[in-house]
Amino acid sequence: TQMETVCVTVLCLKNSLKVRPGESVTLTCLNPKHTKPPAFMWSRPDMQSHGYVFFYRQSYSVDSFQHPSYCGRVELRDPEMKLGDVSVTLKNVTFNDTGTYQCKIIVSSRRKKRDTPEVISVVNLKVEDPGEFVEFSVSSLSLEQVSQVISGMQETPGEEETSREKKMESAEDM
Repeated sequence: TQMETVCVTVLCLKNSLKVRPGESVTLTCLNPKHTKPPAFMWSRPDMQSHGYVFFYRQSYSVDSFQHPSYCGRVELRDPEMKLGDVSVTLKNVTFNDTGTYQCKIIVSSRRKKRDTPEVISVVNLKVEDPGEFVEFSVSSLSLEQVSQVISGMQETPGEEETSREKKMESAEDM
């Protein structure tokens, strides 16, 4: 009798990314066999509704399985999937895109009726507000002007109220 040994090594990558609203982000996933897989999917296990971020089967992305919030915003980073690269780019991210993303690939070497996809990559995405910031070019401002901008940003609420009260008093004196 002849024995057959099949070894499948699954590498699960865990990644955390931070982006700003409106930016694009690449969710990375590589097939451990370094080949184009027969099927794979990107999902959000933390989402309560049905649908995938991206679903690919038999050489086509299957839009009917995609969650409506991702329609038109997700594409393969490399459409040829060279070396098993099944990473996707998520465009125009919003705060609602914050969450955990999983890439699952069918890695079985034998054709079974039901191959179970295995988690290959997990990405934690956080969409953050860049906050308020003042942008200026130092070369076009004198040091005195830069100092005034900085001191204006550091004005305390008490000083602001006192300044406002003085303006009101001078307006009443008119």
